[in-house]
Amino acid sequence: MSAQGATAREELLLCGSGFGISEAQHSRPEILLYATEGSMNAPHDTNFSKRLETAAAAKKLLLDKLRPKAAATDPLFAEREAMKAAELAQVRADRSQARADAKQAIADSEEAKLAAQAALDLDALTAKRGERKERKALSAAEAKAKRDAKYAARKSRN
Repeated sequence: MSAQGATAREELLLCGSGFGISEAQHSRPEILLYATEGSMNAPHDTNFSKRLETAAAAKKLLLDKLRPKAAATDPLFAEREAMKAAELAQVRADRSQARADAKQAIADSEEAKLAAQAALDLDALTAKRGERKERKALSAAEAKAKRDAKYAARKSRN
């Protein structure tokens, strides 16, 4: 193959291998630079220490990805904490008020039940007293009628 009729791949291989073409003779010197710096054949030219350096650099990059970044401080951190504390205090106050209202409602309902029961008891007692008065009045009337009948019977005999 001649250097002038070669394709780009062949040029790269020829230049990278160092077969007879100098940089001055080459029509595209960037290919020549690319071929000499890091072509497909370049890893064969590296030595052990260079491979170790490359591996260490790759490992360092991976570790840097995993390393935590410096935390950016939030300028509203204290205000946000104060807002959270105020909101928490408000929620606690609301819950406390709700519990107090519930207790008050229970106490009011118990008081209403007791008042209703007391009213029922009073009505029952009043009704019982009324019945007793009626019975006494009836008994008194019967006793009087009996007395009157006795008196009239005694008068009629005499």
